[in-house]
Amino acid sequence: MKKIADSKIKILIGVLVVGILVIGGWWVLNSIITKKEPFIPPHWKICNLDSDCVETQAGCCRCTMGGVQTAINKKYLNKWEEKLKKFCQGIVCPAVVRCKNGKVICENNKCKFVPKENKVLLTTDKTKYTKNEEIKLTVINNFDKPIYYHDWSRSWNECGGSSFKLGKKIKEDEFDFFEIGLAECLKPIVSLKPLSKITYSLDPKELEKIPSRSLKEGTYKWEFTFGFEKDLKSTQKVYSNEFTIKENTFKAEDICDVGEGDFGNGIFRGDNPNLDTFKSQCEQKPECEWKSLGGKKISHYACCLKDLKLIVTDEDLHIYERCFVRID
Repeated sequence: MKKIADSKIKILIGVLVVGILVIGGWWVLNSIITKKEPFIPPHWKICNLDSDCVETQAGCCRCTMGGVQTAINKKYLNKWEEKLKKFCQGIVCPAVVRCKNGKVICENNKCKFVPKENKVLLTTDKTKYTKNEEIKLTVINNFDKPIYYHDWSRSWNECGGSSFKLGKKIKEDEFDFFEIGLAECLKPIVSLKPLSKITYSLDPKELEKIPSRSLKEGTYKWEFTFGFEKDLKSTQKVYSNEFTIKENTFKAEDICDVGEGDFGNGIFRGDNPNLDTFKSQCEQKPECEWKSLGGKKISHYACCLKDLKLIVTDEDLHIYERCFVRID
């Protein structure tokens, strides 16, 4: 009889334990899933600038505890936090980290959290260049760890062992890549910190002495090789946007020519009776600007190039000397 009683007690205890687990599990599950999450009212997200927005949690749970990130207009942040404090009492959040690197932006007048993709990006400062115009390349490391690579070569007489190669399109979807440097040596290994960027510049005139490196008309893109370990035993490649290089089809000296001026060099005195006409002609040219050169008693002016990079020959420089003088 005693054995039967003991068995019944054990069964009763077992049923009780199972019941507690079922009820407890239901309560936790209910608090996590079935309870409706609070939400941010749409007008709390309205913005005009990126600076109007701040990052916050989208519901009761932070991203370090299973929640997700969102954005809100910063003037409503305190109200949102008060709403969460009031509504989320007793909520149990799962111990799961879901945080992402990113930034807040104002897009279509609405605050938005945009996660950063884990990758390396290559972008040029322009997509169209004239021959011998400086080319700038920016490397962006969006990973949360550093990347390693062989440093940039700026000229043909530097080491060829760089992580950067420039490719010219030879047919559709096919590029012929070459190193800038010709010397048979490796550039030192350098690193780029997490979530950072660096910009390099290439002066095509540095390559003119070597025909195989001269940048002629065509379509180009950059290739970049990097790794996550300093020994670079394991690497991967990324590519930049495509860009074009074209010959100068105009003479710089003709662009901003509105007359010989009062001195035969394109400089006009402020008391010239036709000054307004010359100024109007200059401002109608999109590449030009009407520039004041100073002058204590009488002001002096000249029609000058907005982009001084268009001055590529000594003749151009001689013609546009007027734009670099100051008349006291």
